[in-house]
Order: sequence, then structure tokens, then C-alpha cells
Amino acid sequence: MGEQSRFGAELRARRVAAGLSLGTLAAYLRYSKGYLSKIETGRMPARPELARRCDTYLKADGALAALAEDQPSAHEALEAERAERAGNAGRAADVGNAGPDLHQPWTAGFDGDAYWFAAVPRRDVLAAGAGALIAVGLDAGLAPRSAAARDEHATRAFETLFGQMRTLGQTASPALVLPTLVAQTETLRSLAARASAATRNRLLRLTSRYAEFTGWMAQEAGSDSGALWWTELAARLADAAGDTTLVAYTGIRRGLVAMYQGDGAATVAAVRDAEHSRWSPAIREQAARRAAQGYALQGDHAACLRALDRARELGVSAMPAAAPASKPAASRSSVSSASQPPNSAVNKAFTLGPTTMSDPLAITTGWCLFDLARWEQAADVLAPATAALSPDAARNRARYGARLALAHAALGDVPQATAITAALLDQADAADSATIRTDLRRLSRTLNRHSADPAVRALSPRLTASL
Repeated sequence: MGEQSRFGAELRARRVAAGLSLGTLAAYLRYSKGYLSKIETGRMPARPELARRCDTYLKADGALAALAEDQPSAHEALEAERAERAGNAGRAADVGNAGPDLHQPWTAGFDGDAYWFAAVPRRDVLAAGAGALIAVGLDAGLAPRSAAARDEHATRAFETLFGQMRTLGQTASPALVLPTLVAQTETLRSLAARASAATRNRLLRLTSRYAEFTGWMAQEAGSDSGALWWTELAARLADAAGDTTLVAYTGIRRGLVAMYQGDGAATVAAVRDAEHSRWSPAIREQAARRAAQGYALQGDHAACLRALDRARELGVSAMPAAAPASKPAASRSSVSSASQPPNSAVNKAFTLGPTTMSDPLAITTGWCLFDLARWEQAADVLAPATAALSPDAARNRARYGARLALAHAALGDVPQATAITAALLDQADAADSATIRTDLRRLSRTLNRHSADPAVRALSPRLTASL
């Protein structure tokens, strides 16, 4: 018997044991009775979201959620895409087991489905634009003459650019950000390859931060394999620079890829090392929040709450001594002080993790409550947390606004769900995010169950255009 048939049989057994009719369960879940009948008889597959709702309502403690159709793990997705692209001029590059190659250039492209990354002649990469732009700052007529001074000048310039790229990444399409990031990362790696020992580690740390952010933009562009490729490279560069904090953080990034794939087990596994006591409370706090999201995907309410409690305690431990106890510190984790640039604005750009959320723990809690099918609680938590986001954080406002709209839609509060959705679609279009579109598709499916509602009919063309 397949996973789906086992799910349907187990769902029916638990429903009957609870004394519930199919109609009663359908009314709570806000699915049609006919659809649930097809699920129970194995004629249709159950989406993970439906499985989690059933699991919560029937108090199955994750047993039903575990029987839902498995999503490909982050590793499997990477291998599958690599295999698909094998033989296509080596477009899916593999980092391999060796240390980072500081002399091999890369480039990126978009084939209409996902981004790819490949090795190309250095002159072609530098011709992409960003390298030439930086070269102006390094020209003999403008830059300091000594090699050490030139390296310092270039490093400071790239540190400033990195902060600008992270800001741009909050408001612009990843299709616009990625090519520039790839070129800048390549130029930095070239600088590190020929830099003096005194500045090489600083350049490697900076290059690893660029690579980690490039991985996030690749994921936002729809390429999980690209996200993992760059995250792996970031880990190797950080390791070469002796920046163990960033090495640990790349595990949290891998967990994010798995989370958006709906793979709760892989999410928890990816962050396990980052939760170890040898890391700073700030890194462990972020790992605990990601683990909570993984447990929520598995329908494990108790483990999710324990992880959120750990994150709360670690957030307090991570606060600077002078900070008021009422202010959350989850967004303050950063690279070690030895690698921090001196400018305070640049320091913010180098923060590992979210920089535009005043209370990331509240956002994570609301996200988890939604995945645990506790929609009313999720809406209560997400509403103030989303309202508190910076007006400039267009990508996050669209992302968490979509989650808030999903919670209201799941509750059957169609007027509120459609109003929130209509208000965020312009920001979602500007962000052009594959991960946000995942939630918008879920939102569209949920609202379509109320297709007779005038507000849904009015919103539907605009929502469809954003997908």
C-alpha cells in the first residue's frame, strides 16, 4: 500500500474512532466532503497542508502528517537538478570536496525555469559590469598605490556595496540582484587569491558573506540547487577564513531551503549542529527558531513549542548587556568581532539573519502556529508582528502578509483575507520571490473554495496575475 493509501486509511480510521462524520470533518477543514472522500479512498493524494490540518484536529501527534506525500529533501532536489543538467555544458557546477578554488570564475543564467551557475573565462565575468565598476575604484589614478592600501580600499568598498545589495534585495527582483552579486563575488574572490596574508582572511570572510547572500537570492529566484551550491561555497570560504560562526550559520540556511520544500525532518536535521552549545546564543537562537518550523511541518506541536521556548531563552542571552530586556535580540547575531568592519552601518549589513524584523521570534511563532493548523492563534500573533515590519522591508511585508492572509482564509474570514491580499500584491510583484509565490498559490487555492464570494471574484484576476 502506497503512502497516500495508508494516509487515507489512517485518516478514516481516526475519524471513525473519534465519532466524526465525513461531513463534520470537511466542515472544520473547509474542504468539500467529496474531496475528503477521495482522499480517504486513496483516489487523490493529500497535500501536506491538509495532512497537518487533519493531524491537528484529530490529535494524531504527527502520525497523520508523517503519512502525507513526501516532498523531495534539499539534498535530493540538488542531486535531481544536477542530474537533469548533466551533459549540458557543465552548467550545474559542483563544489566537490576540495577547498574553495580562488582562481576559477563563475557566471549565472536563467533558463526560464531556474537559475544555473557555471565556470567561464574570467574576462567574460569581468565584462558583466560589476567587476568593471569596481575596477574604477581600483584605478591607479584613484586608489592608493601600495598593495596593502589597495586591498584595504577595495575591501571597504565591497563592504559598503554588500550593505547596499542586501537593501536592494529587500525591494528588487532577484533576477536584477543575482548577476551583480555573482560578478561582485567573483571579483572579491580574485582579490582574495592575490591578497597579502594580512588581508586575505578578511577578504575571504567578506566573499563568504557574499556567497551566502547570493544563495538566498538564488532561492528567491526559484533555484533550490543554486541556493545550496552557493551556501556550500560560503561554508567552504568561511572555513578557509577560520570563521566558524558563518560555517554554523550555513546550516541554518540549508534548513531554510528544506523548510520551503516542506521537508520538516530535513529542516530539523540541517540546523542540528548550529544548535550546539559551542556556538553563540545568537546563532543557537536562530537554529532553534528554524527547528521549531521543522517540527511544525511534521505536526509535532510539543517539540515545536520546546524549540520556541529555547529560542526565547537564547534570545535573552544574546542581548547586549546595555539593551533593555524588553527588546528582542534575535536579529542581532553577527560574525565575530575580529571580522567586523568598523562602520556601524556596515555592521548592520553583516548581521547574520534578519535585519528588518523587530521581533523575529513572534514572526516564527505565528508561522509555526499556521503550519500546526492553529489559524486563529497564528493570525493573532502575525497581525501585530507584520504591522511592526519596516516600511522598507517590501519582501518581508509581502511574505508575512501572505501568511497572515492564509490564516484568515483558513478560518473562513474571506473579507479580511482578501483585503490583506489585495494590499500586499504590489509588494509581492516587486519582490518577484519564488518562496512568496508558494504561499500565494496556497492562498489562491484556499480562496477558490469561496469562489462565489464577490470579494474573491474581484481579487482573483489580480492574484492570478501575481502567480
